Amino acid sequence: MTPSYVPTDPLFALMHAVVEVLRYSGDARCSWFYEPATDQWTLHRESDTLQITIRSTGDGFSRLDWPAEGGNVEFAVICDLWKFAAKVRLAVTRMVPVEEHEHNYDPSSAQRTAEYRALCACLDEHKESQRPPSGKRAK
Repeated sequence: MTPSYVPTDPLFALMHAVVEVLRYSGDARCSWFYEPATDQWTLHRESDTLQITIRSTGDGFSRLDWPAEGGNVEFAVICDLWKFAAKVRLAVTRMVPVEEHEHNYDPSSAQRTAEYRALCACLDEHKESQRPPSGKRAK
């Protein structure tokens, strides 16, 4: 997958959608653009399970608000919500600045956003909630 950074940063869009499902449950969507094709990611949370469906369309720029069931299913999986969120955070931390880029875009800029801080906070809170109460040993 080599999405475009026009009109949005794809990793930032995914991170934003992940934060939505972590905070509010239910569904969240984001788009990855390929000029002119588009992949629409739908994230559906049920408890600690995440269903990811990626649908593709060849005319994404003309269909910015396409229905959840539009396009061709390119990928679908059910996974652990928290493990997926941790992988998204890891991907963001691995982005490094690029000194010369044709659009002057800094891929590491997602690390300095409120969404990144929210993702880290959600993961830290979940990790803390999984620890046994202090003074008691896990069995």
